[in-house]
Amino acid sequence: MKPITVKEQARLSPVRALVLTLSGMYYRMNRSAITVLILSLAVAFLSYMLSYGIISHDTDYAISKEISTNRLLNEWVSRLSTPDQQLSIAQVYAGLDTLRQHEYRTFGVLTNEEVLLCKSSSEKIQKSIHYFSEIPRSSCAMLVGDADPLGVLVDLGSAQRYAVFEEKIVSLKLKPPLNDMAVFKRFVSDELPRTVDVWNKIAQGQQTAIAAIALELDSQAINTAFIAPSQSFKSALGANGFSLTAPLYSQLSVLATREADKKKLLQVTETSEIRGRLSRMIGIQNIRDLTTDTIVRWPQTVRRAESMLEAFKSLGIATDLTTNRITTMSMFYSRDAQLQKLELTEEIKPRNSIFELPEKTRWLVLVSFLVCVVGIANTMFMSVTDRFSEIATMKCIGAMDGFIMTLFVFEAFFQAVAGSLIGIVLGIALSLFRAWSTYGALAFENIIASDILLVSITSFFIGILIAALAAIAPSWAAARLAPMEAMRVE
Repeated sequence: MKPITVKEQARLSPVRALVLTLSGMYYRMNRSAITVLILSLAVAFLSYMLSYGIISHDTDYAISKEISTNRLLNEWVSRLSTPDQQLSIAQVYAGLDTLRQHEYRTFGVLTNEEVLLCKSSSEKIQKSIHYFSEIPRSSCAMLVGDADPLGVLVDLGSAQRYAVFEEKIVSLKLKPPLNDMAVFKRFVSDELPRTVDVWNKIAQGQQTAIAAIALELDSQAINTAFIAPSQSFKSALGANGFSLTAPLYSQLSVLATREADKKKLLQVTETSEIRGRLSRMIGIQNIRDLTTDTIVRWPQTVRRAESMLEAFKSLGIATDLTTNRITTMSMFYSRDAQLQKLELTEEIKPRNSIFELPEKTRWLVLVSFLVCVVGIANTMFMSVTDRFSEIATMKCIGAMDGFIMTLFVFEAFFQAVAGSLIGIVLGIALSLFRAWSTYGALAFENIIASDILLVSITSFFIGILIAALAAIAPSWAAARLAPMEAMRVE
């Protein structure tokens, strides 16, 4: 069919002209699809980064907390057996563990001035250790070598060694520790030696408390004492400065019970006869391949636990283990092994909002949005150029500048809605897939639906905002277009 010219369109009725204008939208679908695609990619990137950042951080934090809980028993066995090291004491005073700080105060019979000294020195120690980790490795090797950073700080109390250290700082052109060599010198020569004396008092007091607890236990293992702690054991812990709350006693009891069940299971599977039976049950051909980890992790289901107990009974092996205790213990250690593989090396803190992204990621998001705005604006400018004749026709039949601008803005709005929805679905799906591939089922245990919903809403409105910013200039250009100018282009 022969195309209709602008003059012929002008002679048509207003309704017919509007129908022709709307029908022309069909030929611009490809250009609109490009706009939707650009916007959907930008929104997908934003929603992916936010949602995966939330899921990964929450999962890492949950893993860190669970691992810390699982290690409570070993931690308390160590604390009731050996005095804490100096670096551990410094880390406690640099943190927020008020219970441990109260214990140290009780062990060393510390004054307020000594407590403040420990806190001040611990903060400076953390800053100094962080300083050694920030400088180049070659420079750190020259300053510290293979020695413990805390030991290096203590050794710098010697005037001779400090002079050599300061000379190296100057020759390597490094910034001074604690940002001031005078402050650092006062710290290592005066404040740190006094702090070490306080630490020694704490260690001596803790050693005395440990001896009193050992006397109370009377050769009983510490971990078994937590299975069903007696009132005298609890009283002895409190009287000697150890701070344990009722929930902590409950957690330690559960952990001690599971460890005891694990030892019992391994004890009854020591003979070659039962190990051979278990190897056949599990499906291991060579009995040498049957490890203790396999024995502990295999009976996670009731059926497996029952078959294991039946094997014990048939061989005349007596045990007080039950099906429930075996499965509970097996699932606990299997999950703990899974968590150990995902453990992070750095401390994970709770997040404050959904927008806690690394600085590099924030810059990537900003650049992607700038590219998106430019791309959408360019596409809409091309759309205005292609529709000169339509704009002229609408103006000839009485359309005002506001109507033309509103038309283009509404078009950008609907494109933004479509692109934002597609981008949100794509971004959330990609974040869930990556979380599953990284953490497995653990990721879905820590997803907060309200936060993911907030990410979706935020991404949607940001997508609308991007489209609105990109549509302002093209819409203004279309509204200001003179009808005669458009017709001359035609």
